[in-house]
Amino acid sequence: MNAAKMYCGNGYLAIPNAISLTGWLGGLMLFFPAVLLNIYSMQLCLDVAKVNPELRNYTEVCNKVLGRWGKIAIAASTWIGQLGTCIGYLYFIAD
Repeated sequence: MNAAKMYCGNGYLAIPNAISLTGWLGGLMLFFPAVLLNIYSMQLCLDVAKVNPELRNYTEVCNKVLGRWGKIAIAASTWIGQLGTCIGYLYFIAD
């Protein structure tokens, strides 16, 4: 069960609860902007990949688009996200 929680992520497991608290209309109003932003960001990544096929990951893309500080920001946010995942995993194992 812990492995399934870690694989799916707490965000995906919390979506049904958020929709039940806000109702169908509220859930769609919260979910739809996130879908649009996700589609837009993926389209931007594909556009950059077409122009620069040598870029292989988000860090390289941000270095190319945003410069050194973009690369540092993405590396730091990735590190913080992975640290949070490890802490969450340890929390679930402790239960």
